[in-house]
Amino acid sequence: MFVIAGGFVVGLLATLTIGVAQPAAANAAAPPDVAATTAINVNSGKCLDVPGFSTADKTAIEQFKCNGGTNQQWRLKAVGQAFEIINVNSRKCLDVPGFSTADKTVIEQFKCNGGTNQQWRLKAVGQAYEVVNVNSRKCLDVPGFSTADRTRIEQFKCNGGTNQQWRIRR
Repeated sequence: MFVIAGGFVVGLLATLTIGVAQPAAANAAAPPDVAATTAINVNSGKCLDVPGFSTADKTAIEQFKCNGGTNQQWRLKAVGQAFEIINVNSRKCLDVPGFSTADKTVIEQFKCNGGTNQQWRLKAVGQAYEVVNVNSRKCLDVPGFSTADRTRIEQFKCNGGTNQQWRIRR
């Protein structure tokens, strides 16, 4: 079960995966599905992607044409008031390296370690979400509204742009 607190989706289960996530109306949303998800950028229509099915720590996350690969599938694990976002193929977490709070820091995958630099909140925006890092309070961002494959994903001050909005789909 989820509730909305201050515009953020808050998980109440210790561990879960989400399938088709729909922004909650009022204070509740549909129960979680067990399938992995893809995150599709609203501006580009591209998926959040671990290039080349890499399982290495410090691999930069990119956007790429959606293809259904496990390198584009993610599980959300509730951690307190936030989520770890874990790649299905590598089993690594989305990570802001070095707990950076700087704009334009490239997002990587890294072994899950419980750090706040690996915890994310989902803020409902229409039919999509801003994915906000707990430590930096910055959004997952496709720089310059790029629509190109292999564009590296960064964190950037949340500004409401469609390049910072993600549809969560099964």
